[in-house]
Amino acid sequence: MIGQTSPVATGKSSVLKRMGKAGEITVHGFRSTFRDYIAEQTDFDGAIAERALAHGLKNKAEAAYQRGRLIQKRRDMMQVYSDFAYETANDKSFTWHDR
Repeated sequence: MIGQTSPVATGKSSVLKRMGKAGEITVHGFRSTFRDYIAEQTDFDGAIAERALAHGLKNKAEAAYQRGRLIQKRRDMMQVYSDFAYETANDKSFTWHDR
């Protein structure tokens, strides 16, 4: 898919445009924030977070045996992150910081 934009990336970019944040924040920034929050603020297994980000397993032998999709665990993790994101978005004292 080199040189093409995936429908998922296009959809995420559209969300940024509707938010009025295109050019200020990136899809990668959302993904990075999610991964950092899960690693630092929860007890969810990092492998579940990687699956939620559609990252494959680097270890080929492990990947061959890990065929489950971890749907319920991913759903639970995403609900925790959704609650965090919603609270943060509605927190008037929260300030966006550029790196």
